[in-house]
Amino acid sequence: MSDFGTARSTIVQDLSFEQRLVAAPLLIESLAGYYALLALARDDLIEALVAEMTETTTELGNGVALIDADDVLVGVFCGYPAEELPPRQVASLYHLVSRVDADTGLQILEASARHAAGIERVPDNSYYMARMGIAPAYRGRGVSSYFYRVARAAAAGRLLSLHVEAANGGAVGLHHREGLSLYGASDGPFLCMTGP
Repeated sequence: MSDFGTARSTIVQDLSFEQRLVAAPLLIESLAGYYALLALARDDLIEALVAEMTETTTELGNGVALIDADDVLVGVFCGYPAEELPPRQVASLYHLVSRVDADTGLQILEASARHAAGIERVPDNSYYMARMGIAPAYRGRGVSSYFYRVARAAAAGRLLSLHVEAANGGAVGLHHREGLSLYGASDGPFLCMTGP
């Protein structure tokens, strides 16, 4: 497997608790702008995402992780068919809101609604790449290309789609190099990109 040696693939539900603790900050980093809107304490957010990775109906519950020969997390990727996007996002949001008090839950719901209103909808019948996080020690070693191969295999001929923060030039460049291009509006904080 490319430059990351003998890493093996597994589903996120099979990660140990410690591995999920490593994966959670990577997943936060992959969608930092959204998570910042929620104004939730980082430790609480990490705890919620660690638990969410065990729920198969959520955005994170259908993920794939790479683990190196020393059982260290290399990276994690979560994706699914675009028609599953609304119920998976609702399940993820419910999972998060159910862990906080009512006032905080209401703030999270309002922030999420404002966020959703300002982003382009992904094309129907695409395969949505919800999250991709790579451990710093493995960045620049082909892991993202590996996760793209996983996504393309799961997409089974569909276009890939994703949302990326417009200010994250490195991520936008990566997705361009993988063949994705802008889809829809280009003036918001989050861009929608699609491609083969």
